[in-house]
Amino acid sequence: MVKKGQAQLEVVAPAAVAASVAPVPAPQETLSEADRHVLEVANLNMKVARSNAEKAIAENNSADVSYRYVVLQLYMKYGLTSSDALDEKGVIHRGVNVAGGQV
Repeated sequence: MVKKGQAQLEVVAPAAVAASVAPVPAPQETLSEADRHVLEVANLNMKVARSNAEKAIAENNSADVSYRYVVLQLYMKYGLTSSDALDEKGVIHRGVNVAGGQV
């Protein structure tokens, strides 16, 4: 009821306001403990294999340097030059150029 002289106020239901709250994401699906451990072990095995490969490369480089050093020592001991050759059987070939022909 409204008294005389008072303006009547209209009551309006609030308009539907778009929710500004982000939707709640669904819980993330995860691996079981056993599967997570299997994945971790596989990852560690991969890292070990990579480490072993790097070690093998380093050992190969070391062996190559050692071989070259021995060859250098033999060249110096026998007075060989860049035009001489030394085969794996220990035979010295004097006056042989890099292409394999006689100088």
